[in-house]
Amino acid sequence: MERALRPGGSVRLVALLQRYGEAIEADLADRQVDLAQLWSGRRWRRLLTLVDQLPGTSRTLVAMAEDEELAAALPEPEREPGPPPPPPLRTWTPEVERLTLIADRLNELITAVHNTVAKRPARSPRPLPRPETARDRVRRHQRRAKYEHLKAQLTAAAAEGRPSMASAPVADPARTGVRPRK
Repeated sequence: MERALRPGGSVRLVALLQRYGEAIEADLADRQVDLAQLWSGRRWRRLLTLVDQLPGTSRTLVAMAEDEELAAALPEPEREPGPPPPPPLRTWTPEVERLTLIADRLNELITAVHNTVAKRPARSPRPLPRPETARDRVRRHQRRAKYEHLKAQLTAAAAEGRPSMASAPVADPARTGVRPRK
């Protein structure tokens, strides 16, 4: 919830406790953490960290999601065009992974059935997003860097007038025995 009520730590903690104190206390009790003990021990940073790290299914986050005043106060999130962002790795359980796989297969099946009777076949659906790890991001950046490097080399070669694949002669399929692609 955009780390609701975003002001500084202690101000935000007090506001959260005033508004969602019962839900926070119940969530912390489920984790064998005593809210009163943290508060009286002036362990506010730890308390705020614990509240910030509550899972999406916690009473606190559910209460925040159902809070119409908070929803009205939050700015509308800017949604960039394109595929949805990857889900957080923190909530990616084996059950969620299997459900996502089932949804992907069901979408493929629906498309296949549609394509058997449709005049214009539909494209295969994109798989649902999976969580992204740091390793995935590094690999994606490396692939992008390789692409940009190759693109720069080809652009430089074209600027110098060196031959490219576009100027390569097309092989005669009758002589090579290779059928052209359709």
